[in-house]
Amino acid sequence: MIGKDRITGILSYSLIHLIVDMATVFVFFRAGSSVADLDSKVFLGLLYCLCAFALQPAVGIIADRFLKARRTALIGCSGALASCFIPGIIFPVIIAGISNAFFHIGGGIYSLEVKRGKAWPIGLFVAPGAIGLLLGGLMGKGIIPYGVYIAVGALIVSIYLIRKTRDIKEPAPHYMMLSGNIKESLPRCSVSLIIYDHLDIRRFG
Repeated sequence: MIGKDRITGILSYSLIHLIVDMATVFVFFRAGSSVADLDSKVFLGLLYCLCAFALQPAVGIIADRFLKARRTALIGCSGALASCFIPGIIFPVIIAGISNAFFHIGGGIYSLEVKRGKAWPIGLFVAPGAIGLLLGGLMGKGIIPYGVYIAVGALIVSIYLIRKTRDIKEPAPHYMMLSGNIKESLPRCSVSLIIYDHLDIRRFG
């Protein structure tokens, strides 16, 4: 069974995914509307994609080493909020893209931990992003009015929701309990790993 807090958490992250994609794409389209020639629009599009997608492996390494899901996602939402107020064309797009990458990694970490071995939390997290892309594009083009107010208000709600969630903390692997102090000798740890691997003692935890 999945706890109520995890269900609430993945639903929150799914909604926030929609909001972050909406806000960052809004910033991108708003910047694109400020340039007239096609080459500049294409450049902005490539720049946004580079920051939002190509940087995700690097962001993932940073998250693994220094951050958890909640902090990584908070950086993403806060950066997206800041990008709505940054003047200019190129710099807001860069900040929006990097912020998008941070949130995707943070939300991805959480969704992977909701139910080990199950794909539905990941699908639930990813799917709303498509709606966010559509809304952000419409807002950036002015088809949906008051885009900046919608983006800012939604991002403030997102930051509140993330602060209400907690990172999922899994129990330590059983081989760590068998080996005792992790600073003990390598042979003892190796024996514990062999026992863990062959007996699959996770079933008895």
